[in-house]
Amino acid sequence: MLYYLSQHLLEWSAGTPWAERLSALRLFRYITFRSAGAAVTALAMSWWLGDRVIVWLKKLKFGQEYADKAEDTGSLAARLLSKKGTPTMGGTTPKLFSRAVVELVHR
Repeated sequence: MLYYLSQHLLEWSAGTPWAERLSALRLFRYITFRSAGAAVTALAMSWWLGDRVIVWLKKLKFGQEYADKAEDTGSLAARLLSKKGTPTMGGTTPKLFSRAVVELVHR
């Protein structure tokens, strides 16, 4: 989507005083620039929205019940740091945001 917008703007501005100012949009022609931008954007979206997704999954009670052997030892640290009830993500958040970013920057 951003690729098409940038290319359209470059075509529109060709031969005008705006052509020099918009020349940075030529970077979108390079797959390495688009890939790096997609990776950084997906990472930023994961950091920004990741907590909200985890809270949403907890509300759905989307988790995994298991016997936490560390709790059985009885140590205070093991009981405080227990992950029991934490949603099983399985890479859902990175995959979801990566897909959203791909839709924005794909060619």
